[in-house]
Amino acid sequence: MRKKLWCFCLALAILGLQSGCAWLNQETVTVGGRTVVVDSSIPGSTLNAADFSIQKDGTITYAGGKYLAGIDASAHQGKINWKKVAKKVDFAMIRMGYRGYKEGVLVKDSMFAYNLKHAVKNGVKVGVYFFSQAITPEEAKEEANYLLTLIKDYDVTMNVAYDWEYIDNVEPGTARTETVTEDTVTQCAAAFCAVIREAGYEPAIYCNGMLGYLSYDLAQLPGIDIWYADYNSSSPNFAYQIRMWQYSDSATLDGVNGKVDLNLYFCDNNEKKE
Repeated sequence: MRKKLWCFCLALAILGLQSGCAWLNQETVTVGGRTVVVDSSIPGSTLNAADFSIQKDGTITYAGGKYLAGIDASAHQGKINWKKVAKKVDFAMIRMGYRGYKEGVLVKDSMFAYNLKHAVKNGVKVGVYFFSQAITPEEAKEEANYLLTLIKDYDVTMNVAYDWEYIDNVEPGTARTETVTEDTVTQCAAAFCAVIREAGYEPAIYCNGMLGYLSYDLAQLPGIDIWYADYNSSSPNFAYQIRMWQYSDSATLDGVNGKVDLNLYFCDNNEKKE
């Protein structure tokens, strides 16, 4: 996934919080220099920082309930040895494709078929995601339908996730999403997830603190799982309930060339969905 550096300075921007503290019962948080009121109508986090432990190899374990350990994978990782990876992980979130940030063309991830086939073959549960640069809900629906055609012959049992991100490492005016409003970001996510749910899959949105607090209006996305990215803490410091936590973007794992993202999936997330 493409990451924005400023997105992951979240821990440094949180007023009065120390690394590893959980955001339980917080009325406000400060992120990106803005103070945000925590919406009490949105299911809040029930995760306790004391239940997370960093292991010698850099992985994080969770003692607060049943969880799965996983990675996310795309063509950036090249050809993965899933037989080796399966010894270390329970699941994988696999990129199916993306929309180009300049011209908006839909593109398949060149390794999606290989990754899906060999992950499942080796007993790894799979979910998928699409890197979106939608600027209208209609484009988000197009992305969802495009993704559905790609996964129809595969056993996808975990989340189908919408990964919309601002592009900030290019010249101004280059990225077509540069002027997209926060309302539109939320509307696009809702449109994508509606198509995915109608098809019988469990939708999710991917976000970090900046997107989760400042771009998405989560009150308009009820019942949609959150895949939260935060690499600066020993526990997922987010005020709202999350399904997955992407806690590293620079890990090493036997069977993967180069760096790989690490995730935890919280199975015992029993908050009743709306």
